[in-house]
Amino acid sequence: MNKHRFSLSRKYVREMKCHLVLKGPNTICTAPDENQAVLTTGNAGLAKGGSGDTLTGILLGQVMQAENTADMVNNAVFLHGYAADLAVQDKETDYSLRASKLAAYIPKAIKSVQLYQDSRRR
Repeated sequence: MNKHRFSLSRKYVREMKCHLVLKGPNTICTAPDENQAVLTTGNAGLAKGGSGDTLTGILLGQVMQAENTADMVNNAVFLHGYAADLAVQDKETDYSLRASKLAAYIPKAIKSVQLYQDSRRR
């Protein structure tokens, strides 16, 4: 199954006409036009109950802000993983990362991305 993740994602999207986020060590986001993005942020701490609920909240917040749903899905998945990466860097161990702790790092992840974007505009 893992070696067919890309083709299975495309097949599912083709049949269901939806966006698909296939979580894993490298999360695959597939849009209805079958374009795919691989997001590499995140760590083993996301393999816990509640992590997907946190991602769903971020997804909804992102998708409601823009016209391009595919970009916002990719942004949400990136922020979810990046928040987990920040938590681990901040001495949280990946195996003890609870969804409530992960949620606390989402504003830090957003702020960090905004600061990076601002620095690139200068």
